[in-house]
Amino acid sequence: MIETLRLIILPLNYSQLIKYLSCDGSLEEELKLNRSQGSISPDLSDALTLNILPAMEAPGTNDLYYTLWTIIDKRKKIMVGDLCFMGPPTPEGEIVLGYGTYENYRNQGYMFEAIGAITNWALSQEAITTVLAETEPANSASWHLLQKNGFKKVETPGEFLLWRYDKN
Repeated sequence: MIETLRLIILPLNYSQLIKYLSCDGSLEEELKLNRSQGSISPDLSDALTLNILPAMEAPGTNDLYYTLWTIIDKRKKIMVGDLCFMGPPTPEGEIVLGYGTYENYRNQGYMFEAIGAITNWALSQEAITTVLAETEPANSASWHLLQKNGFKKVETPGEFLLWRYDKN
């Protein structure tokens, strides 16, 4: 668990991910939170069922690099978004960060605070030297969050912008 001034950033275990996927309020009930989200996107549902949950079942997996980390507003006791890593660090020490804020909680500084906290956590891990993130070129809100957190844009061919934050 990571804690900031306003947030708790909590990695979900396998059974909690199943509850998250069901969108029936059972996860919020377990975590003693107010209900926040009504549904999840088809892309996230697919990622959970096809990639995340099977990866977490594999023996020897470090779940922290595969699971969703839910972002909780401590005062309101509500989930406001999620973060995840796209698997373990590469042999070079690079790890890819993904994130999303629930629609009703955007533009309130939650994701800025969460990205900073999870980046600091990641770079405190011995195996990680660089945190990467991708954004769509048209998603200026997303790339502004990364810039404000010290990420630098990397020139890459392709449809996405690549951002990096190095340990040193």
